[in-house]
Amino acid sequence: MSDHFLYLKALLEQKRLYLAGPTLISEDPFGLIILEAETELEARNLLENDLSVKAGIQQIAEFRPIRLSLTRK
Repeated sequence: MSDHFLYLKALLEQKRLYLAGPTLISEDPFGLIILEAETELEARNLLENDLSVKAGIQQIAEFRPIRLSLTRK
């Protein structure tokens, strides 16, 4: 999982990652990632290039494009 964290950290530094984190329900682990991308294909590629996804350790459970309407500064 350290590769996963380092990959997300690199995306954050590149300003491609908006936020990421796990839920706190240990019996049903799940994480949320919000990326900043120009297209859906670009966002999917960013997710699929995560080494933990490539290795089958994690999977993309759902993919939903969103438009942020409100954010805190």
